[in-house]
Amino acid sequence: MPGRGPTKQALLKLEELRDMIREAEVELRESAYYPHAERRRHLSEAASHLGAAQQALRIALKILEAPDETPPEPQPRTEKKAEQKEQVQKEDKKMIFPTKILLGTDGSKDAELATKAAIELANTTGSELHVVYVGDFVPSPHAYPEDELGQIVERVTRRTRSMLGERIALIAAAGGSVSGDHVRVGRPAKEIIGLAEEIGAGLIVVGSRGLGGVRRVLVGSVSDSVVRHAHCPVLVVRGGESGEPLLLSKKMLLATDGSGDAALAARVATELAQKTDSELHVVYVRPRIVPHRPGYYLGPEVAEDAGRKEREELERKARRLLDAQAEEVRGAVGDVAQAHIRVGRADEEIVGLAEEMSASLIVMGSRGADGVRRALMGSVSDSVVRHAHCPVLVVR
Repeated sequence: MPGRGPTKQALLKLEELRDMIREAEVELRESAYYPHAERRRHLSEAASHLGAAQQALRIALKILEAPDETPPEPQPRTEKKAEQKEQVQKEDKKMIFPTKILLGTDGSKDAELATKAAIELANTTGSELHVVYVGDFVPSPHAYPEDELGQIVERVTRRTRSMLGERIALIAAAGGSVSGDHVRVGRPAKEIIGLAEEIGAGLIVVGSRGLGGVRRVLVGSVSDSVVRHAHCPVLVVRGGESGEPLLLSKKMLLATDGSGDAALAARVATELAQKTDSELHVVYVRPRIVPHRPGYYLGPEVAEDAGRKEREELERKARRLLDAQAEEVRGAVGDVAQAHIRVGRADEEIVGLAEEMSASLIVMGSRGADGVRRALMGSVSDSVVRHAHCPVLVVR
């Protein structure tokens, strides 16, 4: 059994868990008495409470599963930090990096920026760098005779291999080392995703725009499709005003909401911040509440008081979730430079804060606290990928 100190910490977390489950029950009961739009908000709040409860339970279990040891003599903060870091580094199986990084390139400007970012990441984390160039050729059924189709595919393959050779030479000149080069012919997104699974890639890196030079805001772009369907984290790269990738420029923003994917994103962000000596900021965006309307059963004073109490409760919940996330980061031997609470639409607030603080990278999960895989346009991660001024790392 763990010692008295860890047990007390775990009990405090379990008390938080109990409170958040009670809050979720209240929201669920309230939802039964409101019209559709208000009901959805209460259900969303209940889901958020349950997500925070899941986070508290995860921390409590981690504390309780710790081996029973006599507490050591207090150590200076720097010595304790160094000892913790050494212990974490021994647990290689728990580390995200080093891994296999798959760079998808097509010679476009954003693909060049993605290439620079992939080289930096591979060199910094000691990861293997694999490069794929996909010849975009998908003929309509019966569009060509079989013998002619084979000749066309062969020509596309030769041209693609030549283009890939040029990319490999540029990577070598920029100080990168390529562990594997791959030529594919077909739909770019499908081929990149398939190859990533085939080689066991832990990260895919792509540019936000292809050779067409059009900002990808429509369904069907390569980066959109890769982000939605890949089995592993995806880094979508774009440049800042200077035209250079902003990755690894010392400020990272982790967006959290208490979900499972957000916890994975925190782990990746913490490790990247450590390896690149970057500041790690954390943000939680709470929804803007719908004002209570006075009616035959609710006077203006009561409505105002109800609104105030709701705002205070949301603020407390947001602070608890941020504190839990910061504790997890510290548990992984990381530091949170600053925790931010914003109010409004999650995608707009995340993008806005990243721009305000000149973030080099946004890290976020691919699913929200509702646990639904975001396969449709309009999810928070989709919107952030499209509108952020800096690279975005979507983790699953």
